[in-house]
Formats: sequence, structure tokens, C-alpha cells
Amino acid sequence: MGSIARHRIARLVCSDISMEAVKEASERLAGSSVTEVLVGDLAEHFRDGAFDIVLFNPPYLPIGEDDLSIAEDRTIFGRERGSEVTLSMLRSSLPTLKPYGHVLFMTSSLTVDAVLDEISTISGLKLYGAVCEKRLFFETLYVIKAVKLNL
Repeated sequence: MGSIARHRIARLVCSDISMEAVKEASERLAGSSVTEVLVGDLAEHFRDGAFDIVLFNPPYLPIGEDDLSIAEDRTIFGRERGSEVTLSMLRSSLPTLKPYGHVLFMTSSLTVDAVLDEISTISGLKLYGAVCEKRLFFETLYVIKAVKLNL
């Protein structure tokens, strides 16, 4: 987030359900006059049409049988298929976007197919696909871009 805040922007609003994440973001962005950091679940506290761009990094790992003991860690597990939280965050953020606003989010090679299949069914959203990727030893991370249509 720090690198985003250094670009020419009118306003940056950060939100997380985790108080710990909000505290860390607040510390990293201290001194930025254009930044607000809020605690909240999804986009519940933002008005419709408030943003040009929405970025999010949801928990995206699927819960496998070996993961049941740590499956309560909501920071990494996106529920059973791994795509459920991503899709919930996407649906929640759509109303907050202006027409033709962009949404960018991270997902994994472990869940990307399920995410892309589901996104293609969301009305009013044009999917552009991966705009960048990073290969790790056990997965590839993707940043996916979609644009809200003016319907």
C-alpha cells in the first residue's frame, strides 16, 4: 500500500476486517494526507459510486483435508473452493465503483479457474483477465482485472 500512496492520487481509502492489519497499514501510511484506514467487512461502509479503482487481496487458498486444523485462519483460506471470499468481496465492491471503474484483485493458480468461471456470470462486469503474475514454488499468483460497465 505504501507504494500506491506515493503516486499522484486524490484519495486512498484502505479497509480490512482485521484490526491488526489496519494498525499496520496505518503505521506504514502515517504522514500521508490522502489516506484513510478503516476497519470493516467487505465494502459495507462505502457509498455507491465512490471509487474509480478498487483493489483487494482476498484469502484465496482452498481448504483441503490436510488444512482442517488451521482452516479458521480467515487471512489465507477462501473457504472450501478458495474462490468464495474473492467472489463475495467482488460482489460487495461493485456498487462502490463508478461506471467504467476498475477492480483488481489477487488470486492463485489453485483457484483461478473457479474464480474466472464465476466472474463471467456477474452482470455488469467485463473481465479482462490477468494483468500480471508471479510464479512461486507451489503456485502462481495472478492480479485479475475487471471493469464495471455503465448499464
